Amino acid sequence: RCDRFLPLSAKIRPLARLACATGGDGLKSHALPRHVTSVTCYLIIRKWSECPFYVTLFNRTSSVSRIDSLERDSHVPEEPVHEQNLGVRTLRRWEMTDRTAPKGGQGFSLIEMVIAVAMILVLAAIVTPSLSNAISIIKVRYSANDLSGLIQKARIEAARKNTFYSIEQTTLSPGEVAYYVDLAKSSSFVAGDPLVELGNQVSVHSGTGSGAPGETAFTTGLSFTLYSSGVLPSFNARGLPCTPSSGTCPQTPGQGFICFLSRNTVLATIWASVVVTPSGRVQVWSYDGTNWTQI
Repeated sequence: RCDRFLPLSAKIRPLARLACATGGDGLKSHALPRHVTSVTCYLIIRKWSECPFYVTLFNRTSSVSRIDSLERDSHVPEEPVHEQNLGVRTLRRWEMTDRTAPKGGQGFSLIEMVIAVAMILVLAAIVTPSLSNAISIIKVRYSANDLSGLIQKARIEAARKNTFYSIEQTTLSPGEVAYYVDLAKSSSFVAGDPLVELGNQVSVHSGTGSGAPGETAFTTGLSFTLYSSGVLPSFNARGLPCTPSSGTCPQTPGQGFICFLSRNTVLATIWASVVVTPSGRVQVWSYDGTNWTQI
């Protein structure tokens, strides 16, 4: 369809299928056969030995819409496909060969497709572990922030209601691990208790001995002692950390709580921690592979 390549120029030779009318002594337009329904380009030659060629563009109503002159291209092979007798002249069609066809329309070879797919697979194998590691870092940090918020909730409720509250662990029906504020002091989750779901992929270890990298140097740098392993934070009526015992929650001056959170990935284990200072302040720390830094 030549109307897609207007304006006509020398570029139309390798792009369109052209037909040539030989013989005659003048440039005339001719009616197209009734079965021709699309716009077609023709080369009308006054004499074979004369140049230049003329390109005449016909439309469906057989009227000439444009005539442009082109220099004769001796490199375009003449490959007659079939002839049609139009009465006055005979139009001969040429079909472009592989040499003259536009290279951009040939598509991809099987080898090129295999190479492209192989490159995509290699890139996916490189990127996927790094992406998974980045997602795990975000997940652990969000979990640490959620647990920190729950601990803050326990402290606020203890000071507001002039009593002590503790953080407890529970397992929900789908098998998800969760932590809640034991408002009923029944050591079991009751509807209405503040709750945080951490899931199964994030592990929580309360106290020291978690096996976290640089744990000894980290806990020593906190400059206060920590409650024993396995004890979750509790707060008394003054909002200070304490240890429940026989219906009371006495405070040990200079002691605080720590909880380590971890998640395993293909590349490494991601670590974070939640620290409760002796004054009741809650901090979130993250391990970047070298050092512990407060978020």
